[in-house]
Amino acid sequence: MSAPGSRRLDARPDPSAPRVATSILSTDLALLAQDVTAAMRAGADWVHVDVLDDHPLPMGRPAMRRGGGVLDVHLLVKPADALVRALASAGADLVSFHPEECECVHRTMRLVKDHGCRVGIALNSSTPLAEIDELLGELDAVVVTSVGDPGSHGLDASALARIRAVSDRISATGRRIVLQVDGGVRPENVGALVRAGADVLVACPAFFGPGDCAAALAALDARPVRRPLAVAPGGVG
Repeated sequence: MSAPGSRRLDARPDPSAPRVATSILSTDLALLAQDVTAAMRAGADWVHVDVLDDHPLPMGRPAMRRGGGVLDVHLLVKPADALVRALASAGADLVSFHPEECECVHRTMRLVKDHGCRVGIALNSSTPLAEIDELLGELDAVVVTSVGDPGSHGLDASALARIRAVSDRISATGRRIVLQVDGGVRPENVGALVRAGADVLVACPAFFGPGDCAAALAALDARPVRRPLAVAPGGVG
């Protein structure tokens, strides 16, 4: 099993296709390991964990051993720093946080990396994109949350424009920085999201519940390929 932070964030047989991150928000937590294992066996590339309070779950790295996927943690709590050690110990590969939820963004980024994880910045629909301009040289991922209203599962009208703008900023660096879209992902909009620059698509209701996991993945998978990103030393490896 790879050590947290050492797993390739862009690992996929076809590097030109988007990765799919299956979110655990819709799963029955009593069956978490079973559901994660089913998703990985069906072809999910990442497992996406939203931390909504200050008691992170044991995040199921053993359940992911066979699948080899990335354990991706999205912090939605304040203060973010207090949870980094616990998340790293639980097996996180990537820890993303919102700049609004920490006192010093650079300090939190260093903390995540010092604990052996890759680091990402998550952007709400109201967060100015300029927030990431001075951070891109150190980031491994940018998460664009594309759902406008809490509880909504639709794609916000301005999401594609924001994704394109973030993608352009990333491309200008020449680094391999993963662009993740969290929320609003549906089979009918995957092509538009990928063309806008998305590398990783977080899908929640498509994977867990009464539907067949493999069929849901097939519906989301292999739409028009994303643009290849430049790779330079120091980027995501």
